[in-house]
Amino acid sequence: MNRPWPKRSIASRPIPRGVDRAVLVYDGFTEQEGVRTDALFVVARSCGQAPQTLRIVVPYRNAGSEGGVAVYPPGFVDWQGEGEPDLRAAGAASFRGVKSQGEAAAVWADHFVDPA
Repeated sequence: MNRPWPKRSIASRPIPRGVDRAVLVYDGFTEQEGVRTDALFVVARSCGQAPQTLRIVVPYRNAGSEGGVAVYPPGFVDWQGEGEPDLRAAGAASFRGVKSQGEAAAVWADHFVDPA
């Protein structure tokens, strides 16, 4: 998988005082099985005593594609922090975040494709 993370991203910038968490989502491309595909990239950062950063990629097929819109399961790409990440908790938090987005949550639910 390509790693199109900006060199100077949210993970490397100081977070303002009083902020506990920060999330950056941006659109780009990744490769799946040798095929370039659209993807949303998520950088989630916790700014507590032991800062942690989790990077997630959410591949999707755009509306202009032959098959129309499709959203694929997120992939956890990178972890920076002490210990191992709790990916089950991160996944649950990700889906709670999706559900909180109203119209976007409806698009996700209507077009989610689980290849498993």
